Amino acid sequence: MFDNERIQYNTGGRDKMFSGKRPMAMLKVATLFIALILMCSFASAATSSISGAITVGQSLESNAVAGVTVILSGDAIATTTTDSNGMYSFIGLANGSYTITPTAGGYTFSPTSRSVVITGAASTGNNFTATVAAPATNAISGTISIGYQLETTGVSGVMVVLSGAGGGTTFTDSRGMYFFTGLSTGSYTVIPGASGYSFSPTSGSMTLSGPAVTQNFQASNAVTTVHAIQGVIYTNGIGVSGVTVTLTGAASGTTTTGANGMYGFLGLSDGSYTVTPAKSGLVFSPTSTAVTLSGADSMGNNFTASSSGGGGTVASISVTPTTWDFGSVLSGSLSSANTFTIYNPGGSYLAITSIANTGGDSSMFTVSAGTCSSLTPLISPGSSCTITATFAPTSTGAKSTTVQINSNAATTTIALSGTGTSTSPTPTPTPTPTTSPTPTPTPTTSPTPTPTPTPTPTPTPTPGSGPTIKGNFFNDGRADMLWRNYSSGQNVIWDNATMAAPSMTILSTVSDVSWKIVGVGNFGGGSETDILWRHQTYGYNVVWHMNRGNVTSQVLLPTVSDTNWMIAGTGNFNGMGNTDILWRNTSTGNDVVWHMSGITPQTETFIPTVSDTSWVIAGTGDFKGDNTTTILWRNTQSGNIAYWYMNGTTLTSYGALPALTVADTNWEIVSIADYNGDGKPDILWRNNVYGYNVIWYMNGTTITSAAVLQTVSDTNWHIVGTR
Repeated sequence: MFDNERIQYNTGGRDKMFSGKRPMAMLKVATLFIALILMCSFASAATSSISGAITVGQSLESNAVAGVTVILSGDAIATTTTDSNGMYSFIGLANGSYTITPTAGGYTFSPTSRSVVITGAASTGNNFTATVAAPATNAISGTISIGYQLETTGVSGVMVVLSGAGGGTTFTDSRGMYFFTGLSTGSYTVIPGASGYSFSPTSGSMTLSGPAVTQNFQASNAVTTVHAIQGVIYTNGIGVSGVTVTLTGAASGTTTTGANGMYGFLGLSDGSYTVTPAKSGLVFSPTSTAVTLSGADSMGNNFTASSSGGGGTVASISVTPTTWDFGSVLSGSLSSANTFTIYNPGGSYLAITSIANTGGDSSMFTVSAGTCSSLTPLISPGSSCTITATFAPTSTGAKSTTVQINSNAATTTIALSGTGTSTSPTPTPTPTPTTSPTPTPTPTTSPTPTPTPTPTPTPTPTPGSGPTIKGNFFNDGRADMLWRNYSSGQNVIWDNATMAAPSMTILSTVSDVSWKIVGVGNFGGGSETDILWRHQTYGYNVVWHMNRGNVTSQVLLPTVSDTNWMIAGTGNFNGMGNTDILWRNTSTGNDVVWHMSGITPQTETFIPTVSDTSWVIAGTGDFKGDNTTTILWRNTQSGNIAYWYMNGTTLTSYGALPALTVADTNWEIVSIADYNGDGKPDILWRNNVYGYNVIWYMNGTTITSAAVLQTVSDTNWHIVGTR
């Protein structure tokens, strides 16, 4: 190593002696030690950076989003805002673990945050995609622009401070827009501020008593001598709302943090100030911060909040339920989501640090933020939020995992389980039922009822362009057969159901079997068949918009919380081309039609009451062939069948159909639709004991022939919807 120079030690202990070129050897040893010291020094002092971009859209179609606040937490804390190119960066960072979280009113972000580990090199490309959020409710928002009329341009990066019944601070985005959401009713004041601008008006005062209020400002270039102090108060990368921030020194004032944890003071002259945060149950680091303004704004005066602890002010955590079994779910399909509530019964803030699946079949279970802001929420004392979980088995058999929730209070778990199955309707042919002609009474009309499904809409419906064949999901000229399993929640469509081997399309599983498929039709104005759901416990009504057997979206209709009201059928009652909804009250016998325009009820019309509730509406169809809707009735005690010929919602004639009576009430009419493509409604029967399925091909109210379909002996499977 030293060119044959030796370093020796005399073991006799009397003296040291060096042989060879002793001075050079000593110099090189010293040099080696100095180099090692310098290497260690440089290694410990090495710093790096984290950077990325925030855009709307992807690839060549993306647009930069300026003015987004980006929070850094973990082994260091800091905030910054994106520039005009949507870029952000944090520099001078030591090796360690960090979390990056963007926040801006009017946007949601994917992902909601990113975890970054620095091990000596800069971390780049930590990008986020912004999506313009749906219009907010209980909100104050507006635009700050410069210029006039068609030449106006939004001004980004303007600080906006809210005070009054609630507080908060935010910055305008790249469009010049600002947002304060989740506000209570009351009086508010909004003040904008930015160096180099004056604003008209200088502030805006408003009363929030409805869903939203807008306050716009006009900016002008100006020489300003006043400045701002800004910062964020957060814990675990999450802004802490409701913190009172006090300013003292050359001027005084107070403000309150909003949902993003940001505070701001505007209109300050040069001088020395002190900023102090306070909120019951929390302590802050630092406890206060000194700020000196000298010709410029002072940003990033941040604080970290943590539980004050001690006595009754500690955080606590309660999760319900702690176990959940998704039941049987078809392999390759997705269960409906189940909701879990995280509650903080303690006296201080509950900070959830992570929520993740651990062990077992974790890849088949997905946990998502529900009403929680993210999977690392901050929950105030006495408050709660929800997360959701779904099950998507990729193979058959019993599956399980554990959801572990870590927090500043305790670690708790949720046990998830489910069974992947390959079960689907597997039929075998059986004989047709025999008709037994018996004289039948017909439903008798009664006076107009008083109870009604709510709400009661008033606008006039507009013409639609729905499918001409009810239940024709694949636009092939014939109705298809829709199945639901009321044990497992699985849903299946049989295409070409009358053939020996119908093809099957598996829909998403809805494991809450209180959801019933109660109708099909065109609720979107297009040519596709949609699926109508009703919740038998809560009275919710939902439409699944479909595209050739695929669910494209779901929409909530008005709730009818009185569950005595049942959706008995769908049809075009007023000739406008829309799918209307027919209701029957199983307690009073009242009958009502909702005239629809897409998913919106426009008017409601009563039709005659049938107070004998053993009469049920079996379905609707154009049995007269005159483009009017006929209502078909069946008596669940006698098996008798009757018809009502309608002209719109007016009953023009009615009568019994003794030739169609099936006295065995185990046979149920489950669908009325055109199954052979001749343009006439047919009647589909299912035996609820043996699982037999039979179609009566009809010409008006006359049976022309019958076909025995494949048997589905598992009577948990029901044919649904096409009525």
